[in-house]
Amino acid sequence: MELLKCDKCGNIKRFYRNISVSAKLRVNNKGEDLKTVYDINKDDCDNYFEPIYCCECGTQVGE
Repeated sequence: MELLKCDKCGNIKRFYRNISVSAKLRVNNKGEDLKTVYDINKDDCDNYFEPIYCCECGTQVGE
């Protein structure tokens, strides 16, 4: 397997893949989202998204 490298910034060490996990989003008594996420379950991944991105500049570097 070929090592990953970002063509834009030259990063060869830190990369990420987006995933979704189960969590709760706090809502006020009007039903509006408060943007407070809690009770995150890191062991329950709902979905893995394929592209791999550079942590330094956010450029897609792989599938």
